[in-house]
Amino acid sequence: LLKNGIALWDVLSGCERKGSSDANIKKPVANDFESFFNTFTSIHTVFFNGQAAARFYKALVLKVQDVPELEYICLPSTSPLHTIPVEKKLEKYIQIRDSLSN
Repeated sequence: LLKNGIALWDVLSGCERKGSSDANIKKPVANDFESFFNTFTSIHTVFFNGQAAARFYKALVLKVQDVPELEYICLPSTSPLHTIPVEKKLEKYIQIRDSLSN
């Protein structure tokens, strides 16, 4: 990831959850994206691993933290519970590679 200039970070720093379903997340706490983006200023695109991550980011980060205007792309979840064929997921995830040339 470092070699290719990719950062990997969870939207949430913590929460309460029974089981592995994102639908069971309670008391979510967002990571400090304001500091993250101030430290890593070359970030131009944020990809989310599924809709839940994008929703939490929108609700807990964009509305509260001072973050730069970036491109946001929601990718299909890599969870086996998200039952689209892996080939379809890969078609979407190729966007990450393509963004590295920007």
